[in-house]
Amino acid sequence: MNKPDVIVFSLPRSHESFSSTSLSLAKELSLSTRVFFINNPYTIKDLFLGRANTSIWSFLRNLVLPNRGPLTFDTDYPNLFISEAGVILPINHLSKGRLYNYFSRINNFLVNRVVRSVVNEYRLTDFLFINSFNPLFYYNSVPKGLKMSIYHCVDDITQSRYIAKHGSYLELEVLKKYDLVLTTSKKLTRYAATFSKNVKFLPNAANTDLFKRVLDNAIGTHSALDGIHGNVIGYIGNLDHRIDIDLLEFLVSGRGTDWTFLFVGPVGAEFRQSKLMKSSKVILTGPKPLNELPQYLKVMKCCIIPFLCNTLTASIYPLKLNEYLAGGKPVVSTNFSEDLVEFSEVISIASAKGEFYDMVVRELLEDGPDARQKRSIFASTNSWKSRADTFWSIIDNCHSIK
Repeated sequence: MNKPDVIVFSLPRSHESFSSTSLSLAKELSLSTRVFFINNPYTIKDLFLGRANTSIWSFLRNLVLPNRGPLTFDTDYPNLFISEAGVILPINHLSKGRLYNYFSRINNFLVNRVVRSVVNEYRLTDFLFINSFNPLFYYNSVPKGLKMSIYHCVDDITQSRYIAKHGSYLELEVLKKYDLVLTTSKKLTRYAATFSKNVKFLPNAANTDLFKRVLDNAIGTHSALDGIHGNVIGYIGNLDHRIDIDLLEFLVSGRGTDWTFLFVGPVGAEFRQSKLMKSSKVILTGPKPLNELPQYLKVMKCCIIPFLCNTLTASIYPLKLNEYLAGGKPVVSTNFSEDLVEFSEVISIASAKGEFYDMVVRELLEDGPDARQKRSIFASTNSWKSRADTFWSIIDNCHSIK
């Protein structure tokens, strides 16, 4: 049976400095059908403040010309096409009500024009439309000609710093109106099920083949890490408001005198304002391309997920967990989500600072070839290929297909 084409309208953009659930899933789906990934639009404000990777001339062109069409993402994914959604009006500062609704309709018109150009240019019919965590758009209607509308719920939107203001109530409309809702955590599944009758659990995964190369000794350590040896405690991902800064400061200050802390990813304001920035034990590399991450993981002796335990993180199924495990690395995590329970046989889960430290010590002492192999085998069941297979199974069995 031929699989339908897929349009993914995503909040995280394809060129972000971190790996996203929406793009990872889109890549895997594109191995069996055409996938059109449409980036979240920039606002005029983004444009003038230099936050957009486009120009004033691109903005002006978008006002008068139709979208020039998607571009092939890369040679590894010839069926994955990337399209920019143009530029929209900055309206997030407006209060809920008529004025916001008026300008929101304008923004939706601008975005839908891009989507329609993709549909028309590639003659899409009976396609799947996935709105990945972007309920600021397509909350009243969906593109014409589709086979199924799917909302991809990947975080607790009420805890999002930017889109919570309007997204928290618009998401409820989306949950009620879309044919299918896919969630990435158990807590999100329960939440979505109160508004939608068709909710399916599709957790995050990892490019396990890529990260398994660490265990197979198929790669070496990145040249930027030459000279770094010993007990390297590592974290890959955003150092943002999810991170327990107090825990990290506790680990860095005095304990584990021979430990080095390697952080690979974007550095947020909270981290920059902490004592960690002044520690000689801390190494910050900034964000790195996905295909280079195994070279950084290679040097890590124990990986950590030092998340705060709060409402936001309770809904998170972390991408990085399966990446760590695929590489055979020991993992110590805070007990932030019920989704960690299924990993309890292969990771250590701490409920207090002292316990976290003790678990890192234990993982360093007890790590060995058998434990590494066990972790990697466990992670192999959480590959993006496995998730794509589950996705198509859900679609095939869904009674809401039009």
